Amino acid sequence: MGHLDDALDDVLARWGDRFGSPVPEVARDLARELVLVELTGCEPSEALRLAAGALGVLRAHEGHDAAALVEDLYSVRPLVFGDHSGWPALELAVRTAVAAHSAERAGPVPRTRDPLTGLLDRAVFEEALAHEVVAAARHGAPALVVVDLDGLLGFAETHGHLAGDLHLVRVAELLTASSRRSDVLARLGADQLAVLLPRTDLARGLVVARRVMARAQSDARAAGATALPRLSIGVGWIAAPRTSGELLAAAEDALRRARGQGGWVVEAA
Repeated sequence: MGHLDDALDDVLARWGDRFGSPVPEVARDLARELVLVELTGCEPSEALRLAAGALGVLRAHEGHDAAALVEDLYSVRPLVFGDHSGWPALELAVRTAVAAHSAERAGPVPRTRDPLTGLLDRAVFEEALAHEVVAAARHGAPALVVVDLDGLLGFAETHGHLAGDLHLVRVAELLTASSRRSDVLARLGADQLAVLLPRTDLARGLVVARRVMARAQSDARAAGATALPRLSIGVGWIAAPRTSGELLAAAEDALRRARGQGGWVVEAA
């Protein structure tokens, strides 16, 4: 029991650092159930589902849609669980609870992920980015990698929109394969993807960017006569970012310089 209490105290301290104190009692209930699953390796219980639903109710009363709870947990996950492989089961349980709660309230669940790539949409990503910037003073600054598929529209017009969609999905898969479970991936626009790397310096951000670029170039060579859209990648990093917009602007400035060189280039702010 002492081990459980110590682990729970640690989770709640991290939760408070991320989302503010005091931690709501229903959040404590949910954290306790998550810690139980983490320590025992058992399947998520009915108590976890009920605790997730209760926290969703609280968030709804605070003016937030219950579905945002999932993204909150997604954001706090690396602080609580690290790279624990059991997270997918927990995420599924929480998503199920939130969806059920939203249905009971007869309110539509807003889309938080891009339906094509499965990555987060821009609005949710910007919220996660804001969380990381706020936490930077305590936990260290994040790195931001922004990827642009130069000429994706022309590629789709030449080879068909399905081919364009499949290529976009492929690049999303490359980003996922090149990232840690604690990183946050999103689709920012029609031909632009991003990876937020919490508590990561510029050197590590460049490692991820170059890994993505190398894998994309390998795909391009394998495609042969079918000219795939070129990638341009910008990496933004600021030691003490004041706002999420400042960090995003740094990454986009680096991206513009990469595009200006004709693509297949990684640039850093």
